[in-house]
Amino acid sequence: MTRFVFLCAGRGQRMRLLTQDRCKAMVSIASGKAIMEQSLDNLVRVLPQEDYRITIIGGYQFDRLQAWLQDWSNASGRPVTLRRNALWAECGPLGSLLQLQNKDFSDQGMCILNGDTVYDPVIFETVQQMIRADKDGLVCSETEELDPDAILVRRNGQTITAAGKAASPPQMPRYLVSAGCMVLSTPVAMVSLRQQLTNLQDPAAAEALKRNPWHSLVSLIAAQTPMMAEIVSDTSWRAVSANRVGARA
Repeated sequence: MTRFVFLCAGRGQRMRLLTQDRCKAMVSIASGKAIMEQSLDNLVRVLPQEDYRITIIGGYQFDRLQAWLQDWSNASGRPVTLRRNALWAECGPLGSLLQLQNKDFSDQGMCILNGDTVYDPVIFETVQQMIRADKDGLVCSETEELDPDAILVRRNGQTITAAGKAASPPQMPRYLVSAGCMVLSTPVAMVSLRQQLTNLQDPAAAEALKRNPWHSLVSLIAAQTPMMAEIVSDTSWRAVSANRVGARA
């Protein structure tokens, strides 16, 4: 069984009025659904209920998110575990991952996803294939046009060495970028994630906790176990930004 963890604590400051009363993951897209709703609907459409559990970590406008998720859960018949990152504005996505509890690590594998990205059904099918193959890594795409917010993935052969934003990205004909979807399927990777999160609770890690994206964990986990790049079409996921609210869903 796979634990899908959606990070939905942020406001999305650049969305301005669109997120005045809701978190970014609840902003509506062209389909008329919220970003997260579209992804959740795609998840339940392709995977049997006994194959997964869902954990969502909220923060900004938490009560509204909680009410919405209760309605979605009742309508879909799928239970959802909701956790709260009360310090979402100070700690960001790494602070959200610190809200994971022991029971969240009890499943066969874990998939961490950005809540402000629309994921097509093929993404969830790809995750399950990685879990069954005991493959740890990132779901990625190749692209010729580099978005300023893109997370670049670096490899040595087929193995990922690092992932993060580059101030001066290398000039390449095609870039490998993260879909914001990390898959941990082996016990070594799960233990490594828990150790990195434990380390972040040290006061000495306060600046890293505030400043770094969750992708900063990739190179640390990769030092313990191979992290692979699973490449999918760049049309199978869409990170929603202020100028992409009307993206196809």
